[in-house]
Amino acid sequence: MTRRRARPFRDIDIRVNHCETWQFKRALAVLGHCSARAFVNKVFAQKAGAKRKLTGDALIVAFLLTPMLSMDMHLVMVTATIRGWSPSQRRAVGLDKGVDVTYKMVCDGFAKLCRVCDRVDDDDAADEVADYGVASLAQAFLNASLSIYPPTGAVALDSTDLETWARIRYSKVLVDEDPDTPPQDRQDHPADATRQQRRSVKRAHHRPLAPREPPDYRRRYTVDPDARAAHRSAGATETSIYVGYEAHVVTDVPAKPGTGPVPHVARSMHLVCAGYHRGVAGLIAVLFAGDLPRPHEVICDRAYNWTRAVLFSLPLLRCGYTPIVDLHSRQYGVHPGPIEGTLWIDGTLYTECLPQRLRHIPRLTRDMDEGDKIRAQQERALRAPYEFVPLGAKRRDGTQRFRGPAVWPARIRSPLSPRSMRLGYEHPTVQCDRRRPDDPCACCKTVTLSNEDQPQIRMPFPHGSRQWFASYYRRVGIESAFGGLKSNVLHLRRGYFRIFGLTAHRLLLGFTLAAMNVVTLRYWHLERDLPDPWGQVLGEPDPPPAASRRRSSRRGASHRARADGNGL
Repeated sequence: MTRRRARPFRDIDIRVNHCETWQFKRALAVLGHCSARAFVNKVFAQKAGAKRKLTGDALIVAFLLTPMLSMDMHLVMVTATIRGWSPSQRRAVGLDKGVDVTYKMVCDGFAKLCRVCDRVDDDDAADEVADYGVASLAQAFLNASLSIYPPTGAVALDSTDLETWARIRYSKVLVDEDPDTPPQDRQDHPADATRQQRRSVKRAHHRPLAPREPPDYRRRYTVDPDARAAHRSAGATETSIYVGYEAHVVTDVPAKPGTGPVPHVARSMHLVCAGYHRGVAGLIAVLFAGDLPRPHEVICDRAYNWTRAVLFSLPLLRCGYTPIVDLHSRQYGVHPGPIEGTLWIDGTLYTECLPQRLRHIPRLTRDMDEGDKIRAQQERALRAPYEFVPLGAKRRDGTQRFRGPAVWPARIRSPLSPRSMRLGYEHPTVQCDRRRPDDPCACCKTVTLSNEDQPQIRMPFPHGSRQWFASYYRRVGIESAFGGLKSNVLHLRRGYFRIFGLTAHRLLLGFTLAAMNVVTLRYWHLERDLPDPWGQVLGEPDPPPAASRRRSSRRGASHRARADGNGL
């Protein structure tokens, strides 16, 4: 007598996730706008043997609905979402009425999609498999969720950690630093903390180090083949070192400082192994966002502009984008300009007429209060008259002309420009000697700058100025997007994805961010009594304006009662 093998619990799971009507309608509308819909259906149609009961449309809609229901992105939960559909909802995605969709069907369909995406980059299979790799397929879902919401023209770029579900098998985790990682500031990591970290390393147990494996030959600490170790900003419940992946996300921010708020949706995304080159990954994420309208601005922190210029800053400039960045402590300083008589100071070109007291101003730090920031802006405003300003628009080859501060309309009074001496004494007067042929002053000259001139730190305005503060601090939009991803809208954390491999994580994160975009657009517009973009596409009525509720006081009610004669 043979003993019958027990069935796994997931095969007999009877959980059901019911969705609301507005959620299913929006997931179905995103499916209709998805450019990868035909590709997914083609993948599901390529099957030897019996016809696959689970359709590609059903899989896409189920993966979009599961995050909307505040469920973790487990394949068991996706199966439970399909079980909760009504007969009409099943017909809408091509499922037969009596088909019992099992966990195995969902796993097989998702695994088949991952395998096909992995084979797209293979030359032998490139002809028989079509168009979408895993990164472009995940981006197609994001594009579909925002197909009815145009970009603002300015975006913010940043990365967040995505910890793997696999257990770490080595007690001593060492991070293989990327050579372009910015060094840590002393103010952020004091010497006492460094000494304490060294002591803890010395007292650690002596266990073998994790093996290095191809293709990057970095240490692998888990059974997840693509998870790597990297640093992150430590939180209340998180350590500074994690093992997993890093998601580079681009979100919309207001086109100009001071304009109205915008919903911070995920415009594009690129997921890589933790510790991967941030400049390359960030550039891919920006390019995935597509053609942006003016002003073509990309706001990012110093983790990106610290990398080599040929890997991030120069390609960004050649594509027509204007980076708005912060400076690392080692990027401050005074350097010779492109022509004699000019100076580079913190990425801005000045004339040598700039007084010595304005050349070395204290740099910005993270512990500055509002008063310190105002004083920093006032000190940098004193440099503005000596700055080279644009003379005409930027050419297609990346070059642009800049005029000196004494070229009319002048901002300083220089003897080299007699016309500028007619200005009032409220303008600074410089001591240039026009009778000396060897005077190196360039206040009356024009200079042509290219993309190769200070590409990592050059911006349309000086770093630390009032314009820079107003423009750079639009970057809080990406922090708002990460807040929605991890706590406010969804709950992305360790265990949210219980699956291994970079390909699977990219697909699941693409579905998750697309669902977050749909929910964010709806609630952002409802809070402001505005029509939801997806609701307008679906023909839903506009929300009624919120009635203003005026609560009468007890004293006012007693006065009205006496006036009516009821209080006598």
